[in-house]
Amino acid sequence: MEFMQRNYKIDNLKGLLIFLVVFGHGLELVRQEMAAARWLYVFIYQFHMPVFVFLSGCTSKNLEKGRRNAVENFLVPFLALNIVWNILHLVGAYFYGDLENIGEHSIHSLLTPSWTLWYVLALFIWKIMLPDLCRIKHVVFFSLCVGVVAGLFDEFNNFLALSRVIKLMPFFLFGYFYDMSKPRAASWIKTLAAIAMVPITAVYTCIVIRCGVPELFFWWDRSFVDSGIEDVRIGFLLSIIGYLIGFGWIFAGNVLMTSKRIFLSRIGQHTLPVYYLHTYCIAALFGAMSFISTPALQILVIFIFSVIITWNLSKEKVSECVRYCIRSLNTFIFRPKAE
Repeated sequence: MEFMQRNYKIDNLKGLLIFLVVFGHGLELVRQEMAAARWLYVFIYQFHMPVFVFLSGCTSKNLEKGRRNAVENFLVPFLALNIVWNILHLVGAYFYGDLENIGEHSIHSLLTPSWTLWYVLALFIWKIMLPDLCRIKHVVFFSLCVGVVAGLFDEFNNFLALSRVIKLMPFFLFGYFYDMSKPRAASWIKTLAAIAMVPITAVYTCIVIRCGVPELFFWWDRSFVDSGIEDVRIGFLLSIIGYLIGFGWIFAGNVLMTSKRIFLSRIGQHTLPVYYLHTYCIAALFGAMSFISTPALQILVIFIFSVIITWNLSKEKVSECVRYCIRSLNTFIFRPKAE
């Protein structure tokens, strides 16, 4: 019965997006040296996390269960993986002989997410806050206003993933209120509008790169000034356009993605193991890139490697292993819940 009740459109979108997450992080290796890689990187970062966060909101309808399990499902894995990542960073600095700058590689803060772990911490915060947030009238609109204005404040940065928690919250809240279980007929006008998001985003990507907008701005993790945007008016404009593109791609995904079970469905059912573990696999690419001098071949290798990582880390056995590790860690930390 549970099998029949799955929303495969959500699974398929999550499967596609988690691949784009892995591919986008792979492009980190070459985006500074290669114009094509930089363009792909900025294009993907326009929408992949806004839509992913929206889908997380869609699957958070059970408020009390989400709040009750938030610590065990998200906070504990975040703390454990954040410590592991920082220790590996420290060990890497030691073995590479970077002892003079060893202080820069140490565990600087337990609550500052390392690389991709901001999303796990953000999910914990959103799940904890959601029962109260959804009681606020017009909360999606107010969260949008706060998200735009947040770029003015330096205190909203990567500590506790505060900047991303605030700026991406409108997508999470919209997902919570949006009902993806209702079948919606896609007219030819909707289909054309959805397809149009590809050239619109492509052209906008060319414009922001040509105008020298730093890629840092599309990380959602810092103020306008820290992103390299000195003019507040430009920062506001870019933020508003960013939200429009994010919601545009949510619309496009809903219209264009199939509700049938396809190869993406299995991947979409196991996205967290991919998210938790892919960065360690991506790190292995650093060495491989030094042996490839052709830019097009580098992008192709990153693409193929991203497919392999996504497919293998989304397997049921890997998911079971990750769940077992998280469950064992929680069993070690917490007393059994009262019946």
